[in-house]
Amino acid sequence: MALPDPQITPAHARRFRDEGWFVIERALAPTQLETLRRECRRLVDERDAEMTRLGVDTLDLCHRGRRYFLHAYASSPAVRQFLFSDLMADVAQAVLFALCQPPGCETRELVVCPSTESSWP
Repeated sequence: MALPDPQITPAHARRFRDEGWFVIERALAPTQLETLRRECRRLVDERDAEMTRLGVDTLDLCHRGRRYFLHAYASSPAVRQFLFSDLMADVAQAVLFALCQPPGCETRELVVCPSTESSWP
């Protein structure tokens, strides 16, 4: 399932400048999202099992049932494949382009043509 290129709006850029984050709705196909959820659940379960084995509720920065810092890119081929995918490269490129625009500016049209194009004003 091909999804449209990520669209980063001026509202996204404003939220990032004001709050340090924003959400891109429906950037992932449902199958991609399910794969990532399944892998995260597996990694959380593994960390919980390790805490149970050790008889603790806190291990490194992880706190059982509250927050987890997992190195998924190192232990999950599915997560690693996703993080280094063309989709994530496209998202990163769109985000960086949008956030580099001066406040009050919007990208409304982009024209790409050969440098020898004579019709350019």
